[in-house]
Amino acid sequence: GLDRSERLARMLYSPSRDAFTRAVTLLDFPHKRLEWWRGHLKMLAHAGTSDEILSAVADEMVRDVGDPDEPGLGNLNARFAQMARSPLTRAIGGSDPEKRLAKGNLARWLPNSVAEAERKIVDGWMKQFGKAQELPRQRVTQFSQWFNSFEPPVAGSAGVPGRRHLSPTFRMGVEVPGQYDALKVPPDVATHAQIVGFEPEVDLFRSKQFPKKLVARGSDGGEYPFVAKGSEDLRQDDRIERLFRAMDALLLSHPGSRHRGLTVRTFHVAPLSA
Repeated sequence: GLDRSERLARMLYSPSRDAFTRAVTLLDFPHKRLEWWRGHLKMLAHAGTSDEILSAVADEMVRDVGDPDEPGLGNLNARFAQMARSPLTRAIGGSDPEKRLAKGNLARWLPNSVAEAERKIVDGWMKQFGKAQELPRQRVTQFSQWFNSFEPPVAGSAGVPGRRHLSPTFRMGVEVPGQYDALKVPPDVATHAQIVGFEPEVDLFRSKQFPKKLVARGSDGGEYPFVAKGSEDLRQDDRIERLFRAMDALLLSHPGSRHRGLTVRTFHVAPLSA
């Protein structure tokens, strides 16, 4: 029931995990996130969404891409937020939700107003910083300072006696993503690696959303590469990667393909939000 869900939510609550999720979100170029928000508002407006929800989504958009005072922003995101805050705030009808709602019929004017502001913001942004997305590698702190300031918890500092699965892995630290997708056996949480750091640079892929390859260092001494891809629903990508891992397991189980070294190269794609 609800009480059980609330207890589970409290048990799994992790400020470090939430900060990690936000830092990965910031790896997406800010003008790409703004493009997603504009499309999301348009979709909601066409679906007949209420003014209250449209207004709340507009405020969330400004917090995401137009708040230069957010702690831990990297230079790229901070610069974009400085450029975007004023025009976006004007586009959504000001910072006061009550005055915005008093105008009424947000579905009629809000998406068009945001689209016009987006055109002006992105035009100015690309003139100044457009070359940033052409670089094959960038320092991860250009997107979020959190990656540089992250410190893993001290083992056992927040554990619960006799409950190994409530260790700092959940309460304070961040597990290496992808440890719950074994094909044949259930996960053993007690043995899961935690993130202890990150490589200082990310690789940029030249595709539509400019995904980044982020390498996390695990407490087991391993290096774990991940593709950070924003502004899209990654659940389909996750299913495709699972299919590739299943194919890889079949290749390894067959003597002929194993002898020839046939493998499928895979990445762990972990959707961090629905």
